[in-house]
Amino acid sequence: MNRKYIYTIIALFSVSLLVFNACKKEMKTIPTNNTEATHWTAEDLKIQNNILNFQNKIKNNSFKDGESMSLDSAVWYLEALMNYNYSSPDSSYVNLTVDTTFEFNLPIDNDMVDFSNVAAAAFAMEEHIVDHLNNMPNDIKFVIAADVSIKSNELKDGTKTITITTGYGSEYIDNPGCYTPFGANDYWRYGLGYINMGGYCGGPNQGQSTNSDAAEEIQYRINNPTCQPIWQNAYFTDIVTSANNYWENGGDYIYYITSEYLNPNDDIPGDGYLDYLTLYVNNYYDCLSPEEMNFYMQGNLDIIESECQKIILATGLDYKFMYTDLKGMYYYGPTVISASSTFGVIHYGSPIN
Repeated sequence: MNRKYIYTIIALFSVSLLVFNACKKEMKTIPTNNTEATHWTAEDLKIQNNILNFQNKIKNNSFKDGESMSLDSAVWYLEALMNYNYSSPDSSYVNLTVDTTFEFNLPIDNDMVDFSNVAAAAFAMEEHIVDHLNNMPNDIKFVIAADVSIKSNELKDGTKTITITTGYGSEYIDNPGCYTPFGANDYWRYGLGYINMGGYCGGPNQGQSTNSDAAEEIQYRINNPTCQPIWQNAYFTDIVTSANNYWENGGDYIYYITSEYLNPNDDIPGDGYLDYLTLYVNNYYDCLSPEEMNFYMQGNLDIIESECQKIILATGLDYKFMYTDLKGMYYYGPTVISASSTFGVIHYGSPIN
């Protein structure tokens, strides 16, 4: 099986030298035993050429005075450029870090954006991504993918705020096979990772405190399959996120499970045991057994595939799963004193091989 091994970002950039690298692969040290040739379709080459032409305009300041582009095009090109130069979506990693702190106010006029402002946004994005990467303490670290979007706001001054959700991986791991199942000692607290109170809750490790919980453990295995996808040398464009009824509140995702993801094989519906494909119960001081951990890992994989098919159907593009950001939490609501859930924001992209 051909696998990439270590993706080490050599981030030796200064602010004054932020000129886009024309080839993302020059940014990484990639020992590899992959001898297969990369096959490019005519459409792949067209997309790559469009990205490189956009990059050259920015790097060489060769755009015309007053040249403009649509806001949608600007978002697409900015996202494609960041991922072309920086992303390593096919690498396996131990830690996932998601950064959502970048914002840039982009002046618009009748949904058109001056190219000089798009260039300024591109340099600001690159600086932010590289600075965040450099500030990570890990020896092995890399960008998984960057999702550029327009922030919902009510600004009346002719501007739109663009944001980036960037996933970073750190510490490479080379596993021998697809989704490593949970073992006999994997009894994990759930719903407590949200307030940093996770840890083992049964078996020989009971009482051992860790910074992880059931959601983090399931996320790790899903994001680190031991078999490489066929698009392992790809970069992604048209990145989208998907979640089942979520919104962002003060930087925290709040996620509710709906009947769309009920467990179809549930023997006693509504009894609080394996009712949904991902965890949702009314008692957050409880424990997941290894069997339950494996059930919810497969359930989240089923949700990921279901959401992916919806996006493919809606867009007509060949979307692939990139990573999921799972969290365990508890909350108080009008109908329950407390509840616990494992919720996730799933990231997909259209791969260019």
